[in-house]
Amino acid sequence: MLSRRELFSRFTMVGATKETQSFVPLPPYNFNRSLFSKFCLECTKDCVRACSEVCKEGILKIFEGIPYVDFTQEGCLLCQECAKVCSYDVLELREEERKNPNWNFKIEISADKCLAYHKTLCNSCKDICRGVNDKKDIIHFTGLFYPEITENCTNCGFCISVCPTYAIVLTPRKEAI
Repeated sequence: MLSRRELFSRFTMVGATKETQSFVPLPPYNFNRSLFSKFCLECTKDCVRACSEVCKEGILKIFEGIPYVDFTQEGCLLCQECAKVCSYDVLELREEERKNPNWNFKIEISADKCLAYHKTLCNSCKDICRGVNDKKDIIHFTGLFYPEITENCTNCGFCISVCPTYAIVLTPRKEAI
């Protein structure tokens, strides 16, 4: 039996734009992004191993020697294990920043692909978000439709893996926050 995601993905165009093809979503707690290309190529990738020990699948993968985030199976628990084992301090452990992991992206909902924007009841993103976050209303619906991601979002990515139409996307963020 097909999952909702598999069913609806057959009816949508799933593809990267030219802008997002070169975009690499970096692990959390990256306060100096220039360090990735400087140190990660010679690293033993302890961050990836630490992530796979905490998460079922592990959301950190390797692309051309640099760790990146893959939210296709699950989201980030913001446990900081990746930062704790980073031997080059590319990922910085800042306790006050646990809920603000300083991603190089933000999560947005594509109205073109979202079922709710097309008047089909779907709360997949909101349901999973409520289950993993302490805060309510991170994803706010106007009535039953038109979901919006609020400023309380930690960009954990759990909503990405459950969206049946791949409507939740990563948008590059240029500067650290």
